[in-house]
Amino acid sequence: SNSNTEKVIRDYQSQLEQYLDFRLNTERENFNNHFEQETGLIRDKINESNQTSQASINVLDNKFTDEFNNVQNEFRTSLQNAQNQININQASYTSDKEVVQSKLTELYSKQNESKLYIDTKANDVTNEFNQSIERAKSEVLQATNFSNSATLEQINQINRKVDNMKIGAVNLLKGTSNYTTPFNHNKIVEFGKVINDQLYALEHEDSKGYFFWETNQFVKLEPNTDYVLSYDVIPKFEVGGAYTPIEIVNENGYSLKPRQFLLKNETIKEVKDKQRLIFKFNTGNQTNLRIYFTSTWPSKLVYIAKPQL
Repeated sequence: SNSNTEKVIRDYQSQLEQYLDFRLNTERENFNNHFEQETGLIRDKINESNQTSQASINVLDNKFTDEFNNVQNEFRTSLQNAQNQININQASYTSDKEVVQSKLTELYSKQNESKLYIDTKANDVTNEFNQSIERAKSEVLQATNFSNSATLEQINQINRKVDNMKIGAVNLLKGTSNYTTPFNHNKIVEFGKVINDQLYALEHEDSKGYFFWETNQFVKLEPNTDYVLSYDVIPKFEVGGAYTPIEIVNENGYSLKPRQFLLKNETIKEVKDKQRLIFKFNTGNQTNLRIYFTSTWPSKLVYIAKPQL
């Protein structure tokens, strides 16, 4: 991570500074010791030879000066060598830092690619799971043996009540006879088929599946009110996947950011023959909704007919 890299850099700089201080202190100490030693020798000789001629004193003085200059030159050389080593280490550190930053950039890129791959797979698995659940439900319902005539009669009574309710209720959806306005009629004509009063789900979809959702209608409803949405669905192939998401939109009918849904995956229904799908929902505090009539997958396209809200 960036924090680990910066820590390594700070530790490395600290070690370089400690090394320079150590070398400087060592050289100063050696110089002082040597200086004291030579000075002591000179003092001893001066004390022992108070009567020495001026020429001898000059010789000693010159010797001291030469040795002092030699020590000073050695000290300067040591300092220069230390500085050169620091420069070499600094260049190595800069090179290592660039390598580390390059590796980090590469790792971040791979991490983002992996996250995108995982998210995509997770969505695919979720869709497959939901479809598997619906298939299982459908198979369970079809496998049920309604041998009890009384039970069959009760079911027929319920169906008749539902049909009566649909006939007598006011349909809030418009243009349902031939899917004209306010349905997206241009897209329907371009990419779909109207067969009698049945609409075949749009066969064309772009890279994001948008045309697949073009059969829809924007409605303004009452808040905190129960509504019943129903429509006939007929699978094109052996098994169809009906999908009726209800999206929460703004007052002009446009999607929110991020998109929000009142109903979504719970509206997925797999069908093997014609049947009437019925969804009951409460608007809560929402009033602006867009209802989509679509399919779960291109291989599970369905016809829809007589949608009613």
